Order: sequence, then C-alpha cells, then structure tokens
Amino acid sequence: MTKVGCILLMILISPILLNAEIEGRILCAKTEEPIRYALIKTENADHITMSDDNGCFTLPVSEFPCKILISSQGYEEKKFTANYQKNNLIYLSIDPIRIKGLSVSTDKGTALKLSSADVEILVPEDLGQKSTQEMVSSLPGLLIKESATGEKQLQLHAYEARHCVYLIDGMKTGNSMGNPVSAIPVDMIDHVEIISHNAGSTSGNSAIGGIINIVLKKSRSHLHKHEIILHTGSWQNCSFNYQNNLPLGGSSVLCNLYGRTAQNNFSYYNKYDEKMISRMNNDIKEGSVSLQSRIALKDDAYSKLSLLYYKAERGTPGQSNDYIWFENARGKADRFYINSELHVPFGKNLFMSSLFYQFNKSHYENTTGNPFYIGNSTNKTSTFEARAKLNSTGSVMSSISHLGVRYETYQFDDHLHPESSISQKNRTFLYLSNETSIPFLIGLQKFSFIPSLRADYFVEDDMYLSSHFTIEYPANSENFQMSISGGNSYAMPEFSSLFWKGDSQVQGNPDLEPERSYGVSGNAKVKFGSFTLSSESYFNRIENLIYWYRTALGVWRPDNLADAELYGFSGSIKWMVSDNFEVEVNGSRNYPINKTSNADHYNKYLTNKPLHKMQGKITYSFLTLSFFASVLNVGKQYDNFSNTVVVDGYTTCDAGTHYTPQICKKLKTTIAIRINNIFNVEYETSRNIPSPGRNYEVSCSVQFL
Repeated sequence: MTKVGCILLMILISPILLNAEIEGRILCAKTEEPIRYALIKTENADHITMSDDNGCFTLPVSEFPCKILISSQGYEEKKFTANYQKNNLIYLSIDPIRIKGLSVSTDKGTALKLSSADVEILVPEDLGQKSTQEMVSSLPGLLIKESATGEKQLQLHAYEARHCVYLIDGMKTGNSMGNPVSAIPVDMIDHVEIISHNAGSTSGNSAIGGIINIVLKKSRSHLHKHEIILHTGSWQNCSFNYQNNLPLGGSSVLCNLYGRTAQNNFSYYNKYDEKMISRMNNDIKEGSVSLQSRIALKDDAYSKLSLLYYKAERGTPGQSNDYIWFENARGKADRFYINSELHVPFGKNLFMSSLFYQFNKSHYENTTGNPFYIGNSTNKTSTFEARAKLNSTGSVMSSISHLGVRYETYQFDDHLHPESSISQKNRTFLYLSNETSIPFLIGLQKFSFIPSLRADYFVEDDMYLSSHFTIEYPANSENFQMSISGGNSYAMPEFSSLFWKGDSQVQGNPDLEPERSYGVSGNAKVKFGSFTLSSESYFNRIENLIYWYRTALGVWRPDNLADAELYGFSGSIKWMVSDNFEVEVNGSRNYPINKTSNADHYNKYLTNKPLHKMQGKITYSFLTLSFFASVLNVGKQYDNFSNTVVVDGYTTCDAGTHYTPQICKKLKTTIAIRINNIFNVEYETSRNIPSPGRNYEVSCSVQFL
C-alpha cells in the first residue's frame, strides 16, 4: 500500500512540477527603476516571456530551481538562478548604447568612472577605419602625430603625448617603443573610453591630459562565431585577422590572430631641392595573438584571463634633418601582457581582483657607415600590478574603490657604448582611491555630486594626491546632460629623462621635479529631434613642465623649463537627416600658452601643438550598401619657443563604400573600399616629416555563425 501511495502521489505532483511558474521583477541596478519589455527565457529557450510596464514577469518552467536568461537593449545580459517561485528581484547592469563614430553619454558612466559626463565612448565602424589610432582620433580633441622615428602617437588636445595614459581593460600599460595603441588590432576592440584632462584620481601618474581605455571584445558563452578579415592597399599593405568565439557550457574562449606587412614607402616633393624624393625604410612586419577565457563559477561569479603577445619589425626612418631618411635603421618590438581577474557579485555589489604583468622590449639598430648616426641599443620595461576593486551600489549612493600595488622597471642597454647603458631602475608605489556618486536635489531638480580622490605612495620617494570633483545635471537623462568638473594631477619624470647617461648629443637630468596640473572643464550634451549636440570647454595649468632643450654646448637635456596654461573648447553635431542619411561635424580649438614668467618666450604658444582641428563626415546607406565622405582640417603649429618657425596646417579628404550582404542565415560578409587623401595633398604632422599622398584600401570580412 505504501508503494501504491507513493506512486499516486508522484502522479498527482508531476503535472504541478511540469507546469511550475516563477514570478519576478526586472530592475535597473543603478536607478532601481523597472525595466519594461525585457526578454526572459529559460536556459534551453523552451519557454520565453517579456516583462510588463512594471518590470514584472511570469515564466512557466519544466523544472525547479532553474536558470533563466534576461536581456534588454542597453543592459548587460544576465544569467539568473531562480530558487524561489515568487518575489525574484533581478537587477540588470547598464551596458552603454553606442552609436557608431559618435560619443554618447549614458547613466552608467563606464567601468572607470561613475560620472558619464566625464567619459566619451567610441566604437569602431565596420571596416570604415584604417587602424585603431584613426578610430580613436575621431574624437574632436585627438590627433595622430608621427615622430621622427616613424612612430604614430596620439595627442590629446594640446597636451604632451606622455600626458595621455593608455589602459587595456582598465589596466595601465607601459611601453618603450611608441604607444601601445598600435599593438591592438581594431578588430579586437569592443569600444574605447576617453577621459580628457586631469584624470589622476582614476589612474594616478601621467594622466594630466587624460586617459584612453581600450576595452577588448569579450568572449560570450552563447555565441559560436568565426570571423576572417582580409585587407590590402597601396604600398603592398596587406593584413589578415582571424577571430573565433567558442562557448564551453557556461564558459567561453575568444581567440584573435593578426598579421600585417607593408612597404609604406612613398614619394613627396622636396620644396628645398625642388624635386621629387622618395621616403624610404618605412616597411613594417607585425603580428599578434590574443586569448581571452571566461570561466563561470558559482552564483554568477566568474574569472577571466586575458593574454596578448605582439611582435613587430620595421624600418626606422630616424631623425630627419633636411629630409634625410636613414636607409639601414631597424626597430624591433616585443610586447606581452597577461591579466587575470576574478569577479564576485554579492547583492548589488561587485568585488574584483586583478593580477597584471606586462613586458616590453624595443631594439633599435642602425648599421650606417656614418659614425655620427650608427647605433645599437635596447630598451626594456616591465610592470607587475595587483589590484582589488569594489563597486558598491546602495539605495542612495554608489562608489568605486581601488587598492593596489604597482612595480615598474626600466633598463637601457647601449651595445656599442656600454658606458652609456642604464642598469635596471625600479619604481614601486601603493595606491588607494575612491569615487562616490552622491545625489541631491535643488528644488525639484536632481543633481549628482561625484568626488574622487586617489593617494599614490612611492616607496623611497613621496606621496602624491590626485582629486577630481564633478557636478552632473541631470543625474539620469538620455536627452540632456551637463556637468562641471575640476581636479589636479601629476606626472613623474620618465626613467630615460632622469637616468640617461647620454653621449655627445643627449644627457639626462636626475634633478627633474614631477609635473603638476590643476584645472576645470565643463560640457553639455543635448539631443532634440534628429540632432545630437555636445560641447566642452576647459582650462588647465601645468607647472614644472618638462622640455628637452639644447644647451649652449649643443647637448640636448631635459629640464623643468616651463609653466603653461592650456585652454580651449570643442564641439560636435550629428544630424540624422533621414534613416539612411546622416551628417557629422566636430572640431576643437586649443590655446597652449607658455607661462614661464622669467623667459623671453612668455605668452608664446608651446611647440608642436596644432591649434585647431575640424572634421566633417556624411554617410548615406541604401539597403546593404553605404557610402561615406569625410574631410579633416588641422591647423598650424609652432616648432620653436619663439614661434618663428611654423608648420603649416593641412586639409585632407577621404571617401569610401561598404557593402554588407547577408549570404545566408549563418554567413555574413562585408566588403569595403576606401580612398585616402583623395586630392594628394602634401602635408606634415611634424616639421620635416612628410606624410603620404593618395592611397587606397580594400577590406573583406566574412562571418560564420
């Protein structure tokens, strides 16, 4: 009888189990507002529903407890384990909605900051940009400049290149051969976050001008995709990129392989000799492999491991004097980084720990017969950083806190003159930072006050404080936002400037003082109808600005030569004329003024700072075909302190077309053709460093889902 009773009980209960329902509510993690029309489905997608106007839902399930997936436009997808049939509260974190080629504000800010008004977000267009640098430089305040050694560097507003800090997924990178942006293929990038002006409270040392954070694509546990991108163009420019996302249950792996080769030699007109001359030794061979794994742990916790190895060899045109380019100089670069992260959510809070290591090696060699230019040297840098991070979201306030330690090394080996080598130098510092968003009301208007403070303690040196304060209004809005910010930052002297033993031409300075800055900025962003407008103005004072100068004996030496004031404004407008036609215009005007009171160049412009930049772009699309045309105008710059030597401004035009047919349900292709510098304009980004003329590019992308 007992067995019969059990069987009858199971028969009665089975329909209930098979037709169980769970009830819950979907809320925004930051505002706690209900999320309407969120998609909720079981893990196997056998049952699907949507949330109502109050964020509530009811979902039938075939087992209990069960795992469900929740997604909504503008929010991060979340996997949730429902242990209760009723009263399930599910919080979704905001994922910024990004418009191609346009910086947008969100009510989340970014992983770097709570203030969305302080951060600009850029995304790569589908094969529309040639490189990572070009994608980033679409921001009004960013320019690409080329050094005498052929390195492409990013200049943020009118700051020095060394005053712009580069991050990869929030971790600060170091580099001994140009900036690390060129080592990241554009196809690996999900988006780029840019903070302009005094960002020392976010990343500490050297962020006087701001931060560029490259956020890599993340592996996805629900997507199996292969993508191949082929690229070719003028001067035997060819590249290959293969990317594969592989789901492994609740975990996933993303792999990216990249290779490129190019000659890059071109001819230009030398106005001094009045004849065409070839700029040689611009070839490059580079490649990288990156790997990212995401391992799902218990209760929505997960760990992530990121690896990147980059290797390059290229010709080094060398220092240009009267348009003379080295023919035998070579540069080799090796870069490696590994980043391990652990993410543990608890309630509406998130704890993260990171271990980060990177190594950079650059080898320069010139086998010319002229003893004045011969060289063979190696730079090595390495960094280890351990960091703990806590994102706390309360009912009223939210905050981001960091605690970490960072260890940096630098070494220079002169293989021809060992006496000029620099033995390994070390720098260790501890840091602690906090940023808190505090809402408050003035009448019926809601504001946010966001103070940020960071302390860096350098072992055997001193402690430096960086701060930043933002008042943001309104606290949450998609159509209008404005803010006023202020802060201070610092920059420690570079190792090479301090310890360079030099030769007959170059000498370091061990007595350099840190550069310090303080300033304010304000911005506004508004969207009405088919128009989106943004504007910014800023003022920043830098003291103890370091410059290399030539002494009376002809030796180049760094010194705290100048105090400076940098101020200016920028703005952008986007007009969606129709669903398939849009117009974008942006620009910036900078005033980098020397304020060294006891110098004869007081109130003169600082050197190598273009005074303005204007960009315009139109895009028209029809079905799977789109066209674009753009124009870039960069203003003049001065090459000496007395402002008597001028590098002229220039205007270039580009155009191209994209064709994106959907071959079948699981196969998608994109073909792009682009012509750069259509009118073959001759120009220089720096004095005596000519830039290429007209050139073309063709790209093809194939995606297998």
